[in-house]
Amino acid sequence: MIDLHCHFLPRIDDGPDSVEGSLEMARVWVESGVNRIVATPHVNLRHPNRAETIRAAHEEMTAALERESIGLKVQTGAEISASVAIDLPEDEIGQLTLGDSDWLLIEPPTTSTPFGLHGTLFGISGKGWSILLAHPERNPVFQEDIDLLVSLVDGGIKTQVTAGAFTGQYGRTAARTAARMMEMGLVHTVASDAHHATLRPPEMAGPLTEAGYGHMVDYLCSEMPAWILDGGPEPRPPENTKAPKKGLLGRFRNRG
Repeated sequence: MIDLHCHFLPRIDDGPDSVEGSLEMARVWVESGVNRIVATPHVNLRHPNRAETIRAAHEEMTAALERESIGLKVQTGAEISASVAIDLPEDEIGQLTLGDSDWLLIEPPTTSTPFGLHGTLFGISGKGWSILLAHPERNPVFQEDIDLLVSLVDGGIKTQVTAGAFTGQYGRTAARTAARMMEMGLVHTVASDAHHATLRPPEMAGPLTEAGYGHMVDYLCSEMPAWILDGGPEPRPPENTKAPKKGLLGRFRNRG
C-alpha cells in the first residue's frame, strides 16, 4: 500500500518532534503492509515550510531509515493550503508535488464561499497542476454542499479521504460525508493523515475494512496512489463502492 498524505518528517510541523518518533511511525506502516509513503508536511501560514526545508528533513529521515534497516520508501510532497498555493512561485510549487508527479495535495479552507473555493482550486489547476484534494469529508463547505464537490471532480480534481473518517474518528458528520462520497463515486484515494505512531496513527486498510469497505482497499490504497505517483492508465474502481448497511455509523471509535 501507498500512503499519500502523512506528517512523517520530524520537527517541521505538527507531526513527530523527533527522529525516533518518525521511526516509530515507519515501523507501524511496514507492519501494516505500507511500503511507500509521501511525506506531506504542512505548507500554510502557521507552518511556512519550503521545498528546501522539506528536502533537508527528508534526507535526515532517509539516512535514519537506512540505519535502522526499515524498508519504507519515502518520497516528498506537501499539504499546501489553497490560499497559500495560489500565490506560490512556480519554481517553488513545482518542488512540492507528490513525488515526481504533477499532482499537488491541496488543503481547502474551512471557511469559504462555494464560489471562492471553486475559483481558488481551478485557479491552481489552471496553471497546469493536477489537484488531489485533502480530506474534503472533514471540511464544512463540502459537508454542507456535496454538489460543489461533484463539480470539482467533474472538472478533473481528485479526492483523498482520511481512513479514520469512515469509522468516526473525526465525528458523525465527517463519517456521513465520507460514506456519501463513497456511494457517489467521489473517493479516489484513502490515506492516513498520520501525525504520530499512536496519536492519529498510520492507519489505512484497518478503518476501511472495519467500515465495510475491505473490497475497496486495493483500489484506494494501492492502485490509485500508484497511478498518481507513477502515471499510466487510470485504474477502474470496483463496481460496488457501497458498504454493507448494517451499523456503519454505529462503529465509531470516537463520537463527535
